[in-house]
Amino acid sequence: MGSFGYSINGQTTTWYDNVTIMIPSNYASITVSPPNPLLNRYVLFNDAELVVAGPWSSECTIANTLGVELGLYFKYGDYLVPIPYMWNFGMHTAESILNASSISIGPGMAFVKNGNEEPTYIMGYFALLTIYNSINGVTNTSIVTPGTPVKIGEPEIIVFNNGTRYVLQGYVINGSEYLSAASLSIVINGSTSIDIEWVRQYMVNVTSPIPILVNGNATSNYSGWVNAGSTITINAPKYYALNNKTRLAFQYFYVINYEPYYTINYPPYNLSFTIDSPMAFTATYTRQYLVNIVSAAPIYINGSAYTNYTGWVNEGSSLVLTIPRYYQLSNATRYVFNGNNTAITLTVDEPEELSINQWTRQYLINISSQYPVNINGTTTTQYTNWLDAGSIIVVRPSTVFTDGLLLQEPGLTLVVNGPMTINIKWTINWVLTAALYAVVVIIIVSIILLIRRSRRTMP
Repeated sequence: MGSFGYSINGQTTTWYDNVTIMIPSNYASITVSPPNPLLNRYVLFNDAELVVAGPWSSECTIANTLGVELGLYFKYGDYLVPIPYMWNFGMHTAESILNASSISIGPGMAFVKNGNEEPTYIMGYFALLTIYNSINGVTNTSIVTPGTPVKIGEPEIIVFNNGTRYVLQGYVINGSEYLSAASLSIVINGSTSIDIEWVRQYMVNVTSPIPILVNGNATSNYSGWVNAGSTITINAPKYYALNNKTRLAFQYFYVINYEPYYTINYPPYNLSFTIDSPMAFTATYTRQYLVNIVSAAPIYINGSAYTNYTGWVNEGSSLVLTIPRYYQLSNATRYVFNGNNTAITLTVDEPEELSINQWTRQYLINISSQYPVNINGTTTTQYTNWLDAGSIIVVRPSTVFTDGLLLQEPGLTLVVNGPMTINIKWTINWVLTAALYAVVVIIIVSIILLIRRSRRTMP
């Protein structure tokens, strides 16, 4: 919105109109370009005027005695500044005046007095100088005489204590001419705008216990100034091998943002970050050791079953080993664990090679017999037991008398190399049976003979 007004005493302003530009925009301006009727009488009227004429309805005024100072200014930021050039007549009003002439008496000021009108450009000895400094957003406006030399000098770098600095890029003159230099010397010939251009940079630190890539360059300690809004790319290896079955494993980037201050852990090991404040990146790694655990029968490591465990384990972490006392295989075969400890907690502080080898293979042995037999010192008719592979089974020979017969089994000596189911076979020993009965007959005959002899000898 623009406001228009006038001041009679130079102290107070009377505002008489407001103009609102109904166009969505972040910036709007009013440009006044007076025509030159000396060059083109048909030029469009587009000017700002402060005139003595009137009063209305195209009337003409004759000035008998005239002496007045007129000034035309516009508001520029916090300043009222004179227009940079003007003519000694007006064109846009229909009213006119005779016996009036104007001369320039200072920036933005003209003195109107009696005299012949001589249309001319009367403002040519001052210029508006605007200097804008992007480092602080300050605009300085001044009026200088054309031909005035102006020198601007700025430090090449301005460093702040918060990890921020500004680097001088150069100067932009009237929005188009660019000069890359630490200082500027220029002669002002007309209204001139000078923009002092800076680039803001932030301090960025990257540290790592091993070499990583920062913007494609290998380093373990990077420190540098980075343009605000630019992107830094950090690539960290996921693993870094050391000697003796030891390595470093990437965990996360510990990131510190200083303005506003916050910290965060970024798990990706390939990182692209837009720099909008001083920042620090630390690649965090943990030491790992290679652990190998083998076992003939499955064991449980942290709750999962393994016969061959190979893994990288973080330094200081623990593996809980649970070893079953028995592990059943198919076909009446099993493993038995002979160790004393079936629960082991292994704290990993170096590479480990562990073999769980206290296993013995056992087989199920079943021996049945119709009559008691002696098996490895135990007399039984049904022998069932798990025996170690390679064990010896001794079944002693036995003889029994049943149903008037002598039965005999010859005995066994066996090496256990698999599951066994044995039925002891008994056979009739006819020789022993016949001998037994012969003895019985002899005894009976002997008894009969003795009885008869005893009767004969009785008186």
